[in-house]
Amino acid sequence: MLHYSEGSVEKDEAIVFIHGFLGSALLWEDMIAPLSLKYHCIAIDLPGHGKSNSLGEVHTMEAMASELKKLLDEKEISKCHLIGHSMGGYVALAFLEANPSYCASLCLLNSTSQADSAERKLLREKSIRLVLANPSAYIQATMGSLFPPNYTNEKAFDTALSVGLQTPVKGIVASIKGMMRRKNRTHLLPTFKNLLFIYSETDPILDLTSLQKVLNDLPPKKALRIEGAHMGLLEQPLELAKQYQAWLLSL
Repeated sequence: MLHYSEGSVEKDEAIVFIHGFLGSALLWEDMIAPLSLKYHCIAIDLPGHGKSNSLGEVHTMEAMASELKKLLDEKEISKCHLIGHSMGGYVALAFLEANPSYCASLCLLNSTSQADSAERKLLREKSIRLVLANPSAYIQATMGSLFPPNYTNEKAFDTALSVGLQTPVKGIVASIKGMMRRKNRTHLLPTFKNLLFIYSETDPILDLTSLQKVLNDLPPKKALRIEGAHMGLLEQPLELAKQYQAWLLSL
């Protein structure tokens, strides 16, 4: 069973927060604080991250989505808002595909609906070799690439780095393999009404050209640009929470 944290359990509407690669539920804390005034907030640790055990040699997006379904069923939650950061967005899309009736809305934060390109798969294979050779060096280098240049919020960066360094190698490798194998789920987007992409045009991780092609086929109200790099949930959590809640209230 997935490890999770939650607040405001008496609230009727639930939001499930799904972190990205090398993350954990802890990274959502500042964003959840204002949202928990109105919503039942549940932040999970994906398999092989935080306090959740690994599932095996490969963490497919489908398998991780299945673990989320088990948790929601245990908590008797049959409808919720999903917000997924980066890899968490891939998991959220797999969950939507398998369990559409559970999804009141879906927000993809610094994420994409597309599969890995051939070039990205080669980079992931290289990443696996680097992780196995020197996990600490790999994690530190990866974290350094996720934030804007000359980033000054040391607390946020240190939190992300600390969480990343605690991620077991088995979980890291299994997740990389899962991301390499994920499906293109762009076909789900036009038919799902309550959808929002939040992204930065200076995100160093996303293939922004491919993402823009996806966004061009969607109504403008389904995309929100923010300043920063890849870690919006830490770079500007309060502003992000404000804009995300405004969108939820507009549904």
